[in-house]
Amino acid sequence: MHQSQFREKESHEEEAVLAVDFLPDEDENSARNCDDSEACHADIGFMFDSENDTLMRSFSFSPNTMSGEESGMTINVQVQSIDDDPGAVQSGHYLWPAAPVLAQHLVDMFGCSSAKEDAERSLVKESVHNVLELGAGCGLASLVAMQIFPDLRQVILTDHDPGTLSLSEENYDATCERLEETDAEIAAKLPLLSFERLGWGEKDDIADILSLITYPDDKSESCNGKGGFDLVLGSDLIYCEDVVSPLIFTVARTLSKSNVGAKMIMTQSFPYESGTEDEISRVCLECNLVRTVLSDKLTGGGIRVQTFHHKL
Repeated sequence: MHQSQFREKESHEEEAVLAVDFLPDEDENSARNCDDSEACHADIGFMFDSENDTLMRSFSFSPNTMSGEESGMTINVQVQSIDDDPGAVQSGHYLWPAAPVLAQHLVDMFGCSSAKEDAERSLVKESVHNVLELGAGCGLASLVAMQIFPDLRQVILTDHDPGTLSLSEENYDATCERLEETDAEIAAKLPLLSFERLGWGEKDDIADILSLITYPDDKSESCNGKGGFDLVLGSDLIYCEDVVSPLIFTVARTLSKSNVGAKMIMTQSFPYESGTEDEISRVCLECNLVRTVLSDKLTGGGIRVQTFHHKL
């Protein structure tokens, strides 16, 4: 069951099956560039994309363990998006290359049932009670995450474009319908999903999102202003230097400080300019965040996987 202000809309759909067979290696000052980012947003072509024809794809993700051991777990997701390469258009109506890699990374990290890997990751996996996706677009990562974490209570998908939020909700509905047909037990245990507008760096928007978090009863007292999301997700979010400050500021404000295992996982499919990399380092320092690159295959046309967490 889910809640949202967005209703279903008509779309042209085709059925297609896409096999996912790639895997990557295993304060206030920070908001000062938010106004500058408006110039960057002005070039976005998303306002016309909801009129384009879309294609419904079926994704299946299974963990690839380091030992080669099969876990037997498969995550199935239905995703509708514009059937074309996004090119230079900054629009969430397309399925960007980094999104399936982020989904696969989640499955590889937290979807395995082998005893060794469960022992290493169970504390982190079981501490994830809420998930936030930034720039959710088609919602692929969230639709995978909602099926992985055993104690997950809610997932909030956010975007600044109401059209992509409507699209991600349709993808959620389609995924739930398919799960009800193929695995009713999983479908019955899905967490609450909501679809909300969020402008990066906008303090009122951030406060509204944080107010939606439902905490386990035993944690409501301990948060004391340090509450936030246990896991934040994003793929292909940074497309120019001006969005770095509002984005990282938003990550710092929404990422839990009471959960020491809380992190953001972000993937990217294209290299950043040196100025953008420098800006990421600068803003992370200001926001007391640590950036760690887990895998970098950009030079070979692949994907970079990185995390952000509060410095302890």
